Amino acid sequence: MAIGYLPLLNSMLNLCNSFKKKNLLLNLGLLNLVKLKNSKKTMKRITLYASDLVLITGKSGRTCQRIFQQIRDTFGIKKNQVVTVYHVSDFLGLPLEQVNAFIR
Repeated sequence: MAIGYLPLLNSMLNLCNSFKKKNLLLNLGLLNLVKLKNSKKTMKRITLYASDLVLITGKSGRTCQRIFQQIRDTFGIKKNQVVTVYHVSDFLGLPLEQVNAFIR
């Protein structure tokens, strides 16, 4: 649905009371759109890269590439697999919340 329809949808919602609003949205097939619009959930990524380690540790890029390789060797991660925040948190001995705070 194009963005231009959202003001129309909001004006339709303002005209109806709550019971009629739900039925109207169900009939129009727009109930999921309204739920999606009203939800504020954001997804955080769980994979990390060497550039993220630069932010976390404050070390140079090349040093973080070496640390990244040490993490891969320690956990037996292949090149085509990803390094997660759980691996980094466990390897560096940092709480998971602190690692998540640095993710862009």
